[in-house]
Amino acid sequence: MTEPTDAMTLEIPQVPVKVSAFSSLLRSLQAAIRDTVGAPLLEEYSQQSGPFLVAAIAASSENGTTLKLWFADADDQPLPDTTHAAFTRFFRETQTAMQRGRQRTFWGTPTSTVVAGDDSSRMTRFIATLRTFGTATLRYRDTALELRNGAVRLTREPAQLVNQDSD
Repeated sequence: MTEPTDAMTLEIPQVPVKVSAFSSLLRSLQAAIRDTVGAPLLEEYSQQSGPFLVAAIAASSENGTTLKLWFADADDQPLPDTTHAAFTRFFRETQTAMQRGRQRTFWGTPTSTVVAGDDSSRMTRFIATLRTFGTATLRYRDTALELRNGAVRLTREPAQLVNQDSD
């Protein structure tokens, strides 16, 4: 399998991780990505040709595990355009879902916790599943979804500004 240079990473510092929790996280992540990508991006593909969301272990130690995720075709060749479009949309929708979420009270506690119910969107289910890990980071390019002690935040590194002075 050829690994791309441009992949999303998932960092989970807790070791060991329950298999059922890890499986739920990956399933809810895949479903949330599939929902945010939607049919227009995937119309040119079939169920046999892909795209397939694939993962590889990028690093593993006593401090945690880092997975790389990207889209590939049936021959395991990376699909960089599909990967970029899907993950860019995914983080945009994540931000929208978080902005629609519950506000915190004056004392900093959530007015109500996010619980994945039958009527929840797949993005809401993914965020709720991610919260069960306590600490994790999902990163693509300059955007990171960081979970620390159950609190989720989306951060974006500022773009590099190019100085274009004219003489």
